[in-house]
Amino acid sequence: MNSEIENKNLQEAIVRAIAFFDLFNYPLTPLEIWKFIDVKCELGEVLDIFEAAKSVPKPSEGFGTLNGFYFLPGREKIVETRIKQYNLANEKYKIAEQVAKKLKYINGIKMVAVCNNFYYRPESDIDLFIITSAKRLWLTRFLVTITVWLMGKWRHGGKIANRICLSFYASEEEMNLEKLALTPDPYFYYWLAILMPIYGEEYYQKFWQANEWLKKFLPNSTLFITNNHRLVKDNNFSLVFKKIKNFWWQGRIGNFLEALFKKIQEKKMQKNISSVAKFNDSRVVISDTILKFHEKDRREEYRNLYNVNLSLVKHYKQLPKFPDGRIDYSNSDNATVLNCFLKHRDKILLLKRSNEVRAYQGIWNSIGGYFDEFKPYKEKVLEEIFEETGIGADNISEFKIGAPASIFDAKINKTWLTVPCLVELKTVPEIELDYEHTEYRWIKPEKIGNFETTPGLERVLELLLV
Repeated sequence: MNSEIENKNLQEAIVRAIAFFDLFNYPLTPLEIWKFIDVKCELGEVLDIFEAAKSVPKPSEGFGTLNGFYFLPGREKIVETRIKQYNLANEKYKIAEQVAKKLKYINGIKMVAVCNNFYYRPESDIDLFIITSAKRLWLTRFLVTITVWLMGKWRHGGKIANRICLSFYASEEEMNLEKLALTPDPYFYYWLAILMPIYGEEYYQKFWQANEWLKKFLPNSTLFITNNHRLVKDNNFSLVFKKIKNFWWQGRIGNFLEALFKKIQEKKMQKNISSVAKFNDSRVVISDTILKFHEKDRREEYRNLYNVNLSLVKHYKQLPKFPDGRIDYSNSDNATVLNCFLKHRDKILLLKRSNEVRAYQGIWNSIGGYFDEFKPYKEKVLEEIFEETGIGADNISEFKIGAPASIFDAKINKTWLTVPCLVELKTVPEIELDYEHTEYRWIKPEKIGNFETTPGLERVLELLLV
């Protein structure tokens, strides 16, 4: 890869990978970046880009580096975060290994892998992805759940931290998971690439071969090599134990138990997830070959925030900066902004902009602000809410992030890339307005048309309330 255009494409691919993992405060090493970029290349070519970047002015790079890790500009602190996460992840892996050592005695278990394993927090659970033998998905799931429950490690109710989440199973008949992917689905691509097998190495290789389609998106991705001390392997006792059970597992008794436990589990599932399972998507999948229970699937949210980060990278590289490093949108014909609606029960909050702001004076708006630096989305939302209303994080019950919308205002010849957010409040607090607003109103969403609002605000609200 010698041409200037190819080098530019590779550098942009590097920044795209860094921008995605920034969502999780997760800086990357050069080797990880090479595996996670969407351009086919050699590791040495990635290293050449980093070497060349040392002589390039900071604003044109789109990334920073510290202690061998790479991150978006101004995000040096996440290096320390990742180092701290290493010890935390170690403790969670030990718990997963303890569970896998018990699960290996179940005939239907072909592979156990740890997933969602790159952004652990102390309160995080431990997600397992399990491959089962053919035509024994339901029976295996029942035995796995009972085993983990008896160990006191099953996640349920409010018991989450360091508990095992058993929300994704696939039969060896259907290891190709391509049909579950959104279009596009960066989170799912990386989910597959980082999947860490802790039991059933041979089936992990079969699973990887079944998902060769991933190479279309991550052409340098390779098998995850789990450290040998983390691998759980069969011993003579477990092999003999499973061999003895095979006489009923594979025969009529096994078929009867599979049908029985399918009926029992399906009946319970209809009560728990009927509101989500009715949608024709991949959040919840219930079949004889795949069981997936991600009612609060956040893949679309991550995709939206990833696009926001990519937009910010573009602005960062092209626009001037204030002395503190923030992006200066003053003379730009486009900008990335937040539109945050506060909601309590059936009403939303509108704020009337004051004469002290530069644009849309006297017009009604939601809570807003420029995305002018790289920081976690939730942190940005909480910051703006507190500044403009005095409402703290302790009064927030739920976040909903919508897809970015492009809104053109012909009057000022400016395009706003609006990132919408709906925030549910626990109670209606006293609003403390700052200089940006002069008054506020709690209104029903359908009444927003009665107010003179900033361009596209009504459309953004409609998209959030779908």
